[in-house]
Amino acid sequence: MREGDFLGHDYDIDVGVDYDDFEPERLHAAVEKSNGSWFIKASSYCTFREAVANGGVHYYQMDKPILIKLVHRTGLVADLFVHVEEEGVVWHGSAIHRWDNSPFTLAEYHLGREAVMGAADADRYLSENYGDWRTPVMQFDCSIDPPNIRYSKTARAVTYLAKMVYRYLLDGEHASAVRYLEALQAAGVITREGRHWKFND
Repeated sequence: MREGDFLGHDYDIDVGVDYDDFEPERLHAAVEKSNGSWFIKASSYCTFREAVANGGVHYYQMDKPILIKLVHRTGLVADLFVHVEEEGVVWHGSAIHRWDNSPFTLAEYHLGREAVMGAADADRYLSENYGDWRTPVMQFDCSIDPPNIRYSKTARAVTYLAKMVYRYLLDGEHASAVRYLEALQAAGVITREGRHWKFND
């Protein structure tokens, strides 16, 4: 929307499909028919962890993948996000986190010479996902920077995010490690107790 074309610093393509319209079998069949041009690198299922009335915890998983990573033989990566509408929210995500949006309709736009569909109220959709989307940001971390992010709060999610912090510390990128810890604390995923961090189970 800002550039009117592909972003020069971006490295993949994100595509969305409604959960009710998504048929994984059709996608697999299309990949098979591509004669090796495309392959599926990974499929992620969104696992939820919710507290129940008796003080226990209930886990459940969606029947369809929530994110599929496709790779073209040229190395181009396309992320297929499945959008779920429930309780007045349209969200998409991964096994680690999700991003919540207000319900939206679609409109046609042009990406270079290609006609594509996107949220009709582009300003609202982009603001929910990126904040000030009119100002270019070359380093945007989808795990902590989106204003509309929610974490799944599963052990898998917390382990993945903790590994990111550890990797930053090993690389001497202390500011990035602190950003992750502060984002997780603000979201209520972890709590600081003195010199230690505790997973809020």
